Amino acid sequence: MLNRSTSALLLCLLLAGCAGQGGQRQKPTLTPNLPSATASDHRISPQLQHEYELAIALLREGKTQPAQQALNALLEKDDRIAGAHLNLALIFYRNESLDQARQSVERALALSPRNAAAYNLQGTLMRREGNFDGAALAYANAMAADPNYAPAYLNMAILFDIYLQFWDDARQFYRRYQQLSTNPDPRVEHWLLDLDQRIAQQKG
Repeated sequence: MLNRSTSALLLCLLLAGCAGQGGQRQKPTLTPNLPSATASDHRISPQLQHEYELAIALLREGKTQPAQQALNALLEKDDRIAGAHLNLALIFYRNESLDQARQSVERALALSPRNAAAYNLQGTLMRREGNFDGAALAYANAMAADPNYAPAYLNMAILFDIYLQFWDDARQFYRRYQQLSTNPDPRVEHWLLDLDQRIAQQKG
C-alpha cells in the first residue's frame, strides 16, 4: 500500500523508513551537480543483451534469487553493464543489504553518470541514512538527468513533507509528480489536501 512514506521506485522498489523529527533546519540546496557530458555508451553483444532481458523478466516475475544469479553471471562476462548493477542494487535494497546496494548504485552511476533511476535510488539510500541534504541533491540530479522522471518528484515531495517539513516545496513536488503521471494517483491528491490544511493551519 503506497502512503506518504512509501512509493514505487524502479521495478516496484518500495521506500522504507521512519518519519524524521520536526524542528527548524536549513533548506537543502537543490542545485544539480551532474557531469557535463555522459560517458561513452557501452555496447554489449546481442547474446548478452538477451541474457540481460531474461534477468529483468525474472525480476519482474518476482523471482528475485534467479534474477540475482543471472545478473551476477552477466557481470562476470561484462562488468560494464550499468543496468545490471542498478538492478542488483534494487535487489540488495529490498533485501536490506544497504551497503551492497550503495556499492552497486555507485558502480551504476560511474558507468552511466546521468542515470535518473540510479540517482533516485541513491537518494533513497541517503535518506535511509538520515543524510537528507544528500538525498535532496540526489533527487535533484535525477530530475536534471530526466525532467520527466516522475518517481524523483514523488520522493522529493515525501522528503520535504515528512522528513524536512518544508510543506510549500513538498506541495510543488507532489503536483509535478501528478502532472507527469499517466494516471494521477488519488492517494497523492488526498495527501495534497491534507498538506493544504496543514499549511493553512501553520499560517493561521
